[in-house]
Amino acid sequence: MPLPPSEAPQPTDTGANTQTPVATETIKATRPPTETPRPTPPTSEEVLRLYRDAYSQLDSNTVNSLPIQATLGEIEILLSGCDEQNSVISPDSPNFGIAVSNTCGHVARNADQVPGSAKLEKFILARNELKLFTGAKMDSLYQRGKFRFSQGEYDLFKQDLLDNYFGKNLP
Repeated sequence: MPLPPSEAPQPTDTGANTQTPVATETIKATRPPTETPRPTPPTSEEVLRLYRDAYSQLDSNTVNSLPIQATLGEIEILLSGCDEQNSVISPDSPNFGIAVSNTCGHVARNADQVPGSAKLEKFILARNELKLFTGAKMDSLYQRGKFRFSQGEYDLFKQDLLDNYFGKNLP
């Protein structure tokens, strides 16, 4: 017959924990991989604003000595063509994508004629943003069927155009 609880032997407390903890689960502190978000390409208005800001830093002697194709007015005209607003060719032309892409490249090439522009921070920023805009514009044109290229041909054309007009070391 069992002893009543009051008469049962009681364990003595020695102050030490005699139970060994048992791990029931392993918790790993991991973070999901973070992807660098791809920046939203700038708009033509943002690129134009950057070029206007860059040109505003030039002294009057420099501005007055620029060849016509390197003036801000010419950059503005070309940039509107690069954004399809003032294209030199019909949007229905099979060469529309090529014409627009080359117009974007000419913005960079003409602005590069500004003395010292390759070392002026605001011109460098405008050029980098123009390159991002141009790549995104080309992708949009390709998706809309404005190039008569296979995907592989388009990829080569795009890389060649960006490298030739903007250099290989830009974003």
